[in-house]
Amino acid sequence: MKKITTLALVFCIVSLTTYAQRGVRIGYIDMNVILGKNKEFKTANLLLEEKNWTLEKRNRIKKDRAPTNARSVCCRKNSINS
Repeated sequence: MKKITTLALVFCIVSLTTYAQRGVRIGYIDMNVILGKNKEFKTANLLLEEKNWTLEKRNRIKKDRAPTNARSVCCRKNSINS
């Protein structure tokens, strides 16, 4: 009787440990594929790209219109006259 109880206890412990090892499932997903299928994400992404393009264009225009540093202009005149 003692052997049967010991074997039953060992069997229970072994079965519980094997069941505990099955819980971990690791999977990898590609977010670009999932989000690419979403219509709302596509439209939001296009709007952001348009906004980014307009901001870059505006910054380039401001940079082109910005006056140069007065000191550097002064130094250029002196170097031209020399």
